[in-house]
Amino acid sequence: MQEMVNDLYHTFDSVTSIGNKQKFELCLKIGQLRRDAGYLIDQEIPQSALVLKESIIDTHQKSFYAFLSQKCPPSYLKKEQMSFYFILYSGAIYIHQDTPVYGMFQKWASEENEPYQVIRQLTGDIAARFLQNQRPIDYEVIIANLTSVFNACVVLSDAPPLIFLLLQKNWRIEEPLSKHVYKYCAKFLKHLSRRKKYLFLDDHLESLTNLFTFFLWPTVKAAIHKLKISVGIVAEDNFITMLPLYNFFTEHHYVDLSPYQGDEDVDLLVIPHLSFYPDNFHKQVFHYNYLAVENQFADLKKALAQQQLLKYENNLLSHDDYLY
Repeated sequence: MQEMVNDLYHTFDSVTSIGNKQKFELCLKIGQLRRDAGYLIDQEIPQSALVLKESIIDTHQKSFYAFLSQKCPPSYLKKEQMSFYFILYSGAIYIHQDTPVYGMFQKWASEENEPYQVIRQLTGDIAARFLQNQRPIDYEVIIANLTSVFNACVVLSDAPPLIFLLLQKNWRIEEPLSKHVYKYCAKFLKHLSRRKKYLFLDDHLESLTNLFTFFLWPTVKAAIHKLKISVGIVAEDNFITMLPLYNFFTEHHYVDLSPYQGDEDVDLLVIPHLSFYPDNFHKQVFHYNYLAVENQFADLKKALAQQQLLKYENNLLSHDDYLY
């Protein structure tokens, strides 16, 4: 079986070759132990559910059947074979686009597979509502991984327990703005679960929503931290004091920095002394002093991030008709 294992793990990213080789060999051993104990796969996974090339399956079918026949009746050979491939080629297996397995996914997705169409709709909506349609380069990989997990759910009419138990217990995202992504995914999946084909989803809405949020939130979060914010500064004529501050802002390209004249509408105001606090200013004010330099502007970074989150959330809530 070594030749088959070699062909399979070479379809994945070369960085993961050793780990995948060990995983595939372990799956073969576990399957053999299961069959030794008299437990056989009773469900046949259709070829259409697999991204793996049919030519690879055909190449190794004779040797794989010979291996399986040691403890497996002829009527179960196809079921055991396809379930093995299904396990290996389901779930979040895509790391980047420049891999043979991602190329196989693209071909599989081009054949109008319904799980892919469902995920395409969701991720398209997410991009429009949360990313202003500015999709990052790796967004297609996120789509592939979501599709792969969702396809497994559809084929099994269930949620794979190992993935979802982890999500329920350990992988909850606690950041406040992630609730918007969570609620949108929950609404989408709840609506989907009303279709006859997807009724089984109703028992797994929370865990599946957690999974989708876990996949999508980092991309949304990255978009938030690119959001432009305006910063006004009340400066003093002290080169030694002000140079570190200007150097800091030079490194943060999302900041539109301008001198504060007293009537500008800015997101954050930076002042060197509390006595410079302007009248009738109701936005956040950051008091800049030597301590800010000593702690490497940690508090200022936090203040800028808070303003980005606040601005982003206000934009979302101004269009809450599509959120909930």
